[in-house]
Amino acid sequence: MRAIELVAWGEALGVTSKEVPWALRARARRLEDIHNDLVRERALLSDAPDEELVVQIAAAARVIAAAASHLENAVSDAHREVG
Repeated sequence: MRAIELVAWGEALGVTSKEVPWALRARARRLEDIHNDLVRERALLSDAPDEELVVQIAAAARVIAAAASHLENAVSDAHREVG
């Protein structure tokens, strides 16, 4: 992550550039929690008569997991830039 991107992230998150890794990590944890909640819901509803609902919840869980992974990459990049 370049310094200019770090500044932009800081502005978007309402924190200083040095706080960006922490702020991004907090959001990544939130996404991980959402993913875990979705996985639990899918398991609870696995026998529900609405198969499409279960499929959509599984798809949502996959998308959230991908977003969390992308955010974790940004956290790593920000840590490298901040030092």
